[in-house]
Amino acid sequence: YCLRLSTDMGSAAYTLNLNAFTSAVNRVCNDATPLIGAGDVDGSVDGELPREAEDSMSPICGAGRANGGENAFTVEVDGPRLLTARVTGLASGSLGDPVLSVRSDCKVSASELGCAVSWVDPDDPFLPRTNPTQIRVPLPEAGTYTLLVDGVEVGRDPTYRLEAEVT
Repeated sequence: YCLRLSTDMGSAAYTLNLNAFTSAVNRVCNDATPLIGAGDVDGSVDGELPREAEDSMSPICGAGRANGGENAFTVEVDGPRLLTARVTGLASGSLGDPVLSVRSDCKVSASELGCAVSWVDPDDPFLPRTNPTQIRVPLPEAGTYTLLVDGVEVGRDPTYRLEAEVT
């Protein structure tokens, strides 16, 4: 590829953003399921992490341990909001420790606004709980955000329930 920038006036300012994505990242993001649409306040879904999928998203808080394939869900808001999401491994499954990540751009890991592998019980704040995982993230402006579900030490039947609300 060749990129040529020129100006006839002697000076100019340019901004160039280049991103490269694997086909697995494209597939996860392009297949994202709408969870909360514009004007809605909550949504929930039961799901299962893809068993044979490549671990392609690597949420920051997973510290390289999130080894399940990912599922992506979209949350659309009409202005600044607070997103609260919770993922729980279902009793019949083997999700391991759930991981939640929120991104402003599904394909760009640097756009991660928040990530969680545990939650804090207000009655026992010094003992983090690994299942379920809960996250609260301020969404700074109107737009579509991506909520990624992953897992640490997932087993053969990584089923979960995802619940989310915006306020």
